[in-house]
Amino acid sequence: VTIYPNPSKDIFTIEHDNIESITLYNMMGAKVLEEEANDDKYVIRDLESGVYFVNIKTNIGSVVKKIVKY
Repeated sequence: VTIYPNPSKDIFTIEHDNIESITLYNMMGAKVLEEEANDDKYVIRDLESGVYFVNIKTNIGSVVKKIVKY
């Protein structure tokens, strides 16, 4: 699973064929975004700058990646 651009300002892309959903958490562990899979592009324009963790659920399991919003 690849996330780019990272850091990102407005939109990031997740490269993976079988994404079912994503959930973003802030550094405090609070859920700030939850979306079903779309065109692999996710809008974070309205989030505050900082570090977030992306839980990416696929048809074969889940993976957590870090993304920086500037």
